[in-house]
This record gives sequence, structure tokens and C-alpha cells, in this order.
Amino acid sequence: MNKAEMPNDMSIVRTKTERRFNPHVLLLRGAQHHLETAKKNQPSCDYDWLAIIVLSALSLEAIGNSYGKVLIPNWKQLIGDLIRKKEGASPIKKLELVAARCGIQPDFASHPWLTARKLADFRDLIAHAKREHLKFEGDCNESNYGEILGAKLEADVEKMITEDFAKQSCEAVEQIVSALNKTLKESELYELTYCGHESQAEILKVTPA
Repeated sequence: MNKAEMPNDMSIVRTKTERRFNPHVLLLRGAQHHLETAKKNQPSCDYDWLAIIVLSALSLEAIGNSYGKVLIPNWKQLIGDLIRKKEGASPIKKLELVAARCGIQPDFASHPWLTARKLADFRDLIAHAKREHLKFEGDCNESNYGEILGAKLEADVEKMITEDFAKQSCEAVEQIVSALNKTLKESELYELTYCGHESQAEILKVTPA
């Protein structure tokens, strides 16, 4: 019903509902969910490990985008300049920019930042996946030819899908988020961590009874 259709005896109330959607929160929660599921369903949980790693990698990318937009005023221009200069705006580059804004110096030689770099590599392998024809050949004798026939052939991306890497991936994102959040003002923390709905209503015109 629009304003023109409202009965004369009805008060006019202006209402608004809003919500800040932070994709890194959704993606990290998804990774955490699959981690708990995998713990219950061992040992047949390869697809849960895959889900954890993919969601962690995407969450990491979303952290760069979300935190950058909130914390760095000229974020869009900054990223555009990097692309125009062909310096690249990879998930790791964005994460470095956000970390610098928060006064954090990432150590990509150790966890969790090393794991973050591995996640970025995994993300590229998945996002640009290509068909492969895997083959293993070798000369052997009659007693050990079965070793070649039974060899497990894995693509590079499949080799990364392990229980250890899945756990490290989720943990790395959690630790990086925690480190960044510790440096934020209360208003910034609210913008980047609260995902609930907010509603308000205001009476614009009171019609006498």
C-alpha cells in the first residue's frame, strides 16, 4: 500500500531494516562447520577437507576486500591503480595492504601467513582448474610390477587436500582475523563483525483517533 492509498485514519510510520553482509564471516563459518563435520565422520571425509580449504581460501580473499573497503578510504582507487600499473591485486596483496593499515607486518615464512600464501595458491589452482592426463611409467621386474600398476596418481591440487592442511587453513584464517580485529576501533569492529539485522521505525504523522 502506498501513501496515496492509506486510509485517512491511519498514522504514517517510516520504517527501515538494514544489515551489513560481511562475506568473510559466512565463508569462515562454512569452513568451521565442515571442520566439525569432518571430525565426526572420519575417515571418509576427503570432500569435507576440500570444502574447508576452498572456503578458507575464499574467506581469506573476502577479508582483503571487506577490511580494505572499510579501513582504507581510497581502497577502490588504490586497487585500480595497482591493476593499471600491472602490479596485480591478488588476495595476498590485498591482505598485505590491510595488514599494513592495521600496523601488522606479515611473516610469510611462518604460520598463519605461510598458510595464507598456500591458500592463495590453492585458490588459483581451483579457480583455473585444467584437465590433466596423469601417467606413471617405469621398468620393473615380475616381483614388483604391481607397485606401478597400483600407483596413486594425483594432480597438484589433489595433493594439497589433506587433513593437516584443512585444519591449518581454517586455523590460519581465524588467527589472521583475530590479529586484525585486535587493532580496530569499536566502530570498525562493528562494521566488520556484526552481521545481524537492524530495524527502526519513526512515526511521521499521527492521525487523531
